[in-house]
Amino acid sequence: MNPLSGAQVALPPVATLHHVESFLDGAAGSLVYSVQESEDDGPGEPPPVPVLYPAQKLRLFLYYKVVMSCSPAKGRHCVVLLLHRPDGELSFARVGDDRWTWITGQTLRSVRGYRDAIYNKIDGLFYVLSFDGSMITLDLGGDGSSSSSSSPVVAKDIMPLAMRWDDPIKDLMLTPSGDVLQVWRSKEIERFDTPVELPAGVAHEFDDPYLASRLDSFIHKVDIDKQHRELLTSMGDHALFLGYNSAVCLSTKDFPRLSPDSAYVANVFDEEMWGNKHNLREIGIWDFKTETLRGLGEVQSRNPQ
Repeated sequence: MNPLSGAQVALPPVATLHHVESFLDGAAGSLVYSVQESEDDGPGEPPPVPVLYPAQKLRLFLYYKVVMSCSPAKGRHCVVLLLHRPDGELSFARVGDDRWTWITGQTLRSVRGYRDAIYNKIDGLFYVLSFDGSMITLDLGGDGSSSSSSSPVVAKDIMPLAMRWDDPIKDLMLTPSGDVLQVWRSKEIERFDTPVELPAGVAHEFDDPYLASRLDSFIHKVDIDKQHRELLTSMGDHALFLGYNSAVCLSTKDFPRLSPDSAYVANVFDEEMWGNKHNLREIGIWDFKTETLRGLGEVQSRNPQ
């Protein structure tokens, strides 16, 4: 759904993902999802036990990112790439499909570990970023040349890994000029002497109301031809938007009310989207030159100055 226009488009049901089934709880009659989150350990080992989730809980963290090749108003020309649990698997569908198509290990070097993706309309490819900083491109027929999700998926490695762990969190974005950026964000957890003020009726949603996070960001310009990352210390006449959804880079010449060489930041970490979603957060405008974070008016933040 577009929250500004109210326009909506129907995507395949969650139960059509390869590892999800749905059923009605016999006692309560409520909808329950069975999610296979573990891999089969092989012959002779007991099969992994699926995890059961009510819809209210599953919706909070099953999806990582949703990336579209174009406006869904273009019908089946629009390809939707879904990054989802467990551990960043990839599935896709065209608008109008009745189920998701899982991109398997027969196509990908690794079937899991993907954290972000963008669509590049210049070459008609999806660029997908893994937890370790490596990148691939996916040809899903995003230019509308294919008519079904059964068309062959073509994957290509374009960037080697930078590390072998998942911290910092990594995002992917395109600049207005077409440069590819990797944005790395690390987090420190701090404990405060007084808890955050609990909104009425949501106390059960708090894991620990005394916690807050502190972020740090690093910007890398990606040279795909040379398979090299260049650390940037300034974004010049550009402003970044960094949150849980897709990262965005805008020219402040085109949007003069935005602060140049800045990043408008909000939290990105999964546990803060569901377990600690009401806690104080690092929300504000990061100035790359002064390396300071200023607040956003009345938005509750740990940095209200």
